[in-house]
Amino acid sequence: MNNKFLPITVIIPSYNRLEQLKLTLSHYLALPVEQVLLIDDGSTDGTEEEFSKISHEKFLYYKNQNNLGLPGARNKGIELSQTEYVLMGEDDLYMDEAYVRRLFDKLRELKGDFIAGRLINMALGESLKDATKRSLISNNGQFKYPQTLAFDYSCSLNDIIETPYVHACSLYRVEWARRFPYSRRYTGNALREESHFYLNAYKNGAKIFFDSSVSSYHMYHDYGGGCRITQWKYFFYGCLNTHRFLDSYWLDIKDIFEINKSRCFFEMCYSCHLALSSFKHWLSMSFPNLHGRLKSLKKSK
Repeated sequence: MNNKFLPITVIIPSYNRLEQLKLTLSHYLALPVEQVLLIDDGSTDGTEEEFSKISHEKFLYYKNQNNLGLPGARNKGIELSQTEYVLMGEDDLYMDEAYVRRLFDKLRELKGDFIAGRLINMALGESLKDATKRSLISNNGQFKYPQTLAFDYSCSLNDIIETPYVHACSLYRVEWARRFPYSRRYTGNALREESHFYLNAYKNGAKIFFDSSVSSYHMYHDYGGGCRITQWKYFFYGCLNTHRFLDSYWLDIKDIFEINKSRCFFEMCYSCHLALSSFKHWLSMSFPNLHGRLKSLKKSK
């Protein structure tokens, strides 16, 4: 190992997200890690021409000849990585050195297997600098959301906590992904593929932690390219992949989120919630001024 680098491979799966990668890749290359591995999942937008010839001591470009989908691209990255730890990145995500070093140090201190920090979703038109400032404002709201089977990873908590799963961009021991790879049954937007991956490891003894003392920053979700597709396809695959996820883990999920509904009724409620969320996003993208006025009216009540 090069002593100035941590024994980590950052894996960035990407499909037709050239413009996002132009903004984020330099941030990844500045991290104190051994390798940054870009998995081009069969892009047709010029990603290969832009990045395949980059000469950098820790950068590796690999292109899947066929589109494998997000879980398949993650698995290919795991297969190619040669370090003890993997940090799963995304082509539209920013993280800095403090984030990586903190998670690495804490994972070893806690003798854990997986760890992730806060995930801050950037607002439309918001700069990374402004998002960073906003993240410093404490957010001690609700952490667990049973209606969406999710945790709020933008929350700022007093302590590092152990949890059944975290968001997709975690640091972990690569051995876990080789024993329990990402499931390729999650298609379209691949929603739930990371939850399935973590929960599978958790049920087999993995220790998973959330540390809210450091943050990464996700670009505004414009549903363009990659796994975003369109918000209505996102809704369709969100329902389909959640159904598949519950096929595998319904009893575990009932216990984790203390759900007292039947599975059928829960899935109906979830579908309605996701439809409303998709509609709000469509409204914000198609009629931003109207959406802004409606939000202002809601706040003034």
